[in-house]
Amino acid sequence: MDKKHRSSWSKPAVLVIDHKFFSGNDLGFDGPSGHIRIALVSHRLAEGESFLGFSLDIPIGTDNEKDGRGILHAFNRETDRAEVTKTYRLVVKFPRGQVMVSCEGVERSQLPDSVSTRASNRNLTRVTVSLGENAKIGVEGFRKPFANAGTPLDSFVNRNGDLDGVTLLSLF
Repeated sequence: MDKKHRSSWSKPAVLVIDHKFFSGNDLGFDGPSGHIRIALVSHRLAEGESFLGFSLDIPIGTDNEKDGRGILHAFNRETDRAEVTKTYRLVVKFPRGQVMVSCEGVERSQLPDSVSTRASNRNLTRVTVSLGENAKIGVEGFRKPFANAGTPLDSFVNRNGDLDGVTLLSLF
């Protein structure tokens, strides 16, 4: 697709669920969820699906292919090809016309102590997303095979295990 017909952006993010901070390796959060890259995404196409949502990039095991667990491929829009990827990607899409968004600045005092100076030295914004009554989100990439044996990430994805007080299904 011609790039002038596409407008997308992605910004590092942290999810706050029931007052629990989840993820943020781009923002320097400690803990198991700090291995997951979360981004707020906006994707607009002249033709096709446009959405606002967030993505989760969860690292797969480094020895998956050697251990017989296989590899994952993802479509690369820049090269227009499927390529081997080292992450399991989920994209949560908010329903168009059924979402309210508000933004406000975040002060360092509002962040948990586990946040590194990498995050606290940035200008951060809290984006609050509220869905309309009976609104349903879409999740792209769910139910693909995932393996990262011996890590909390494996249980989080495959068995809805707890990671920093949050389960995968509680994100949706």
